[in-house]
Amino acid sequence: MPSFTQPALQFERFTLDRARGRLRADDGDIELRPKSFDVLRYLAENADRVVTKDEILKAVWPNVVVSDDSLSRCMSDVRLALGDADQRIIKTVPRRGYMFAAEVSTPAAATATLLLPDRPSIAVLPFTNHSGDAQQDYFADGISEDLITSLSKFAGLFVIARHSAFRYRGTELDVRQIGRELGVRYLLGGSVRRDAERIRITAQLVDAETSAQLWAQYYDRELTGIFAVQDEVTQKIVGTLIAHVSRSEFERALAKPPGAFSAYDCLLRGNAIMKAWQGDPSGQLLAAARSYYEHAIAADPAYAPPVCGLALTYMAAWLEPYPHRALASQYQQPSTIERALSLAQRAVELDPNLPDARMVLAGILKWLHRRSESSAEYDRAFELNPNLADYRFGLALIHWGRTEEGMEYLKRIVRLDPFHPPACLTFLGNAYYQAGRYEEALENLRAAARRLPNFRPTYVWLAATAGQLGYDKDAREAAAIVLQRDPAFTIRHWLDLHQFAKQADADRLAEGLRKARLPG
Repeated sequence: MPSFTQPALQFERFTLDRARGRLRADDGDIELRPKSFDVLRYLAENADRVVTKDEILKAVWPNVVVSDDSLSRCMSDVRLALGDADQRIIKTVPRRGYMFAAEVSTPAAATATLLLPDRPSIAVLPFTNHSGDAQQDYFADGISEDLITSLSKFAGLFVIARHSAFRYRGTELDVRQIGRELGVRYLLGGSVRRDAERIRITAQLVDAETSAQLWAQYYDRELTGIFAVQDEVTQKIVGTLIAHVSRSEFERALAKPPGAFSAYDCLLRGNAIMKAWQGDPSGQLLAAARSYYEHAIAADPAYAPPVCGLALTYMAAWLEPYPHRALASQYQQPSTIERALSLAQRAVELDPNLPDARMVLAGILKWLHRRSESSAEYDRAFELNPNLADYRFGLALIHWGRTEEGMEYLKRIVRLDPFHPPACLTFLGNAYYQAGRYEEALENLRAAARRLPNFRPTYVWLAATAGQLGYDKDAREAAAIVLQRDPAFTIRHWLDLHQFAKQADADRLAEGLRKARLPG
């Protein structure tokens, strides 16, 4: 199970210590068999509503067929322990089930630091790797990320982005504290154990306001059945949170499995590496990710996600200069960006409903300055996944002269992802710069540089911003880093690369870069 620390529940003269699995009264602990304790806990967590026998059986004995006698014995144990022969605490509802009638309380919680959205909100915490092999962390991360992607496709859900949720890896914080910090009502956590032939997944959905467990399940499947397991988990969560999700939205959320498991395995490895590519000036990470995507495609040529990932590696190699032998000749070469474009188009052909493929294609079209086509692809991506939090769209808006929109979108990402990726701060700094708000631009760009010290675009804009503010020493230092990364850098080439829609934006950036003494 995930590392949720759940506070005790108190009712009448009893305390239900869920963390230690103990029932206490005023005069000491009361012995209960584990299953009897689980029955009592489930009823207390669902107080003031009728809970059916089937619901209790599924929650307490998941994936095990037991008779009603097992539940009856547990209820007898519980009532004896509570002295509840008169059903004052737990009422039997004939032909329906049971209701926990006593008033339940928990220790007072602090006021939420973030207001809850006006729709069901959820964060998927990183699933714990119980395989005993740290090299399998990427696999547990991939399970969590796939669930985030699936849930994000529902317009009725507010889903916290991966970077924020993964901040809580390995923590033992109270679920209510996590909920307050992320501004969500529900948390999903779990664990993954993988061996050569089987995959075992536990999942638990918790109400972050009350710490009540809403749903828990254990899956034990052959490795090739992982996609059905993920689909089932998604269905359970959606069924709990949203009662009226349309059938078409629901079907779109079910991930399309690849034809061979090795393709999926390589995809997860490539995705794990790509999370850090912007922080590696050598290009080794980018080359490694590309290799994994290529292996995934070789295993299943019809599987769209690795094709999409491979396209992103070519776009990245075209945008930034890397000394790695496999990438050095690809910087700013027309053949590189054309390769990226053809791969992104192929990914869209393979799966027209894959939002990430649409987003990558839109980004490549933006760099090719095909604005109307890029805008159409961005629109389609957001139709498919209204919860997308991709900072590159904010950058596109800035380049297209829609600075205020780009700024608002990037601020929205900060809300969806309180622990946002540092490149988001770089592009928010771009927006503030183009709005003439240089002090705010400097604040964001400096923060980005601290978190991502090897990302060249940060220093280009930092040099221009410091130049505009008259901070000559800071401007020269940032300019020196730019030239160290790309000795051939010129202001004209940078402006040609971006092709700002508004001449005033280009002139403003050129002015700042000249003040930083970068070559024209």
